[in-house]
Amino acid sequence: MARYNDLSRLARLHKQRAVLRKLFATVACLVVFVTTYMLILPALTLETELICNVEEHKHGDSCYTTSKNLICGEEESEGHSHSSSCYSTNKVLVCNDESEEHTHTDSCYKEEKELVCGQQEYTGHKHGSSCYEEVKELTCKKKEHSHTDGCYKKKEEATTQGTTEQKAVVQDQTTEEVSTEATTEEKVEGDPNADLETAADWKRSVSGVELTGNWADDLVAIAKSQKGYTESSKNYIVENDGTKKGYTRYGAWYGDPYGDWCAMFVSFCLDYAHIGTDYFPQASECTKYIELLKSMKLYHSASSDYEVKAGDIIFFDNGSKKLSDHVGIVTKVTDDTIYTIEGNHGDAVGTEDYARNAGKIVGYGELPENPAMVKEEGTTEATTEKV
Repeated sequence: MARYNDLSRLARLHKQRAVLRKLFATVACLVVFVTTYMLILPALTLETELICNVEEHKHGDSCYTTSKNLICGEEESEGHSHSSSCYSTNKVLVCNDESEEHTHTDSCYKEEKELVCGQQEYTGHKHGSSCYEEVKELTCKKKEHSHTDGCYKKKEEATTQGTTEQKAVVQDQTTEEVSTEATTEEKVEGDPNADLETAADWKRSVSGVELTGNWADDLVAIAKSQKGYTESSKNYIVENDGTKKGYTRYGAWYGDPYGDWCAMFVSFCLDYAHIGTDYFPQASECTKYIELLKSMKLYHSASSDYEVKAGDIIFFDNGSKKLSDHVGIVTKVTDDTIYTIEGNHGDAVGTEDYARNAGKIVGYGELPENPAMVKEEGTTEATTEKV
């Protein structure tokens, strides 16, 4: 019987080993197949080259200095609460028994306290955390930027079949192709770090203007505060046709540092004049600007009977294409002349004047009145506000 059991156990072991051998053989075949397939399968690799020319940067705690502004509106003082040391104690007889048979004891008196410290009791104030608001000031001087897919130039390349050594050769060749392909739509020349500005610089540039709430006056005042600004001659790009475009604060503010900036100048001035986009749009390109104004029923063609006024924006066609390619801000209007201030006017912010019937004028964007300035009676009330 024991011999039968041994034979039976040996048979089971032999069967299990046969199953394991088949399993290992199957797995080995699968590995060989997958490896071979991956080696012979043509692949496309996506290589990216950074073209946005902006350093990637996220503002962190180290980018700020923190200051505390007192907001509770109370003077700090020690205060005074009367304690036992502020009083002297006197005993006053209250029993009214003066007979010979009576001896006054403590129960015959009541204690009265007399204030001796000479101070008025009041609740003082100590500044606590609730008395302050925390103010952070950006100190890193960098523009916050995160690289997205739009920051890269993409190039598809087919790899070849074959061994690891062959793929390495193809990768080396691809690297050489990318490094020698230096021509794109535009390339940065000069010093890419020259003349860069931050939001603090932009705010300082308009800090001399006090806003009144009259949108036309405020817009013209902000625009005039920018007169004389010129695009950078040190930090610029050169396009394929040889056009040189310098960095500007208005392009940097809008997000297109080297772009044509007449419309971005207008948008910058509108923003710092605190004219919301719910009432008047902003744009970076003239034809798009006209579309937005039309959608808000604020655009008037030059051939209409609209009476242009200071604070409106004015569109021009300098290229005889019957499309606007330049825009400025109207600062003054007389019977026969329109006076303007314009960005990208000879690569600078400058003033100009035009005959009211000048052929290059395409149309006007009508700046509405500030609704907060209009009373129920229809009169206006002026208030001043620092930019």
